[in-house]
Parts: sequence; C-alpha cells; structure tokens
Amino acid sequence: MTADEYRKNEMFRPALAQTLQETHVQAALEILKNLGEPTEMPTPAGLNFMEWNAMQNARREGYFHALRAFERLSVPLRQAPSTRDLMPSLVEE
Repeated sequence: MTADEYRKNEMFRPALAQTLQETHVQAALEILKNLGEPTEMPTPAGLNFMEWNAMQNARREGYFHALRAFERLSVPLRQAPSTRDLMPSLVEE
C-alpha cells in the first residue's frame, strides 16, 4: 500500500487522525521528537569532524522526516493547483 492509497482510504485516514489526537499518542510523539533533538556527542576517534556532523544531521533529518510523514498520513490529500488556478487570466495558445 502506498501513502496516497492510505490517505484515500475512508477508514484508515480518519481513524489515524482520531488516534493522533489521543493524549497518550501525543505524549509518545513528543517523546520521540525530543529523542531526535541534537545531543552533544564527541567525534569518534579517526573520523573527520565535518563528515561526522553531516552524517548525524542527515540521520536526524531522516528521523524527523519519518515522524512528519507518519503524521501526514492522517491528512486528506489535496490536489495540487493547476497553472490555470494560479494564473486565471492565462490565455492558452
């Protein structure tokens, strides 16, 4: 199943949205977000400082991306605006 299929499902998406409003789920998500916050970590011996930090930041971004993607599964799909929606006076040739 894809994310789009999940979000189009009339049972899954609303059920997840309701679940995400539960106090215990919100608390758990907050804990997960806090666990992903940067912590002071010395660069391991033999590793380049910049490469180590780049790797840590990429890992962190992936972590938060996954949390945001999970939460977005509860949001209905929006159709992207067409060029005509953005520029109604556009004349097609």
